Amino acid sequence: MSASGTHSTDGDSPAVDSRPGTNSLRDRVSTEVDSYSFRQPLGVCAGITPFNFPVVVPMWMHPIAIACGNAFILKPSERVPSASNFFAELYARAGLPDGVF
Repeated sequence: MSASGTHSTDGDSPAVDSRPGTNSLRDRVSTEVDSYSFRQPLGVCAGITPFNFPVVVPMWMHPIAIACGNAFILKPSERVPSASNFFAELYARAGLPDGVF
């Protein structure tokens, strides 16, 4: 077991994080670079939308953040804000409390 609390049987497979209170997987992004995912509420999360992917990039962020119990602040691109406004309208119609998105 390494100092970070992860272990793996071989160098190429993801390892389960064995620290108390975490159920995350460690994914090898690149040589000596790991990516961690923690599925715990943080409180408030934020995301910035690029103009060239106004729907895809926010969909990587806000559904997961809200499902985990966080509030989400989205800064849409000033060139194409309508996609983000549409998501806000859908969340409001679905009954999401004000201030969560």
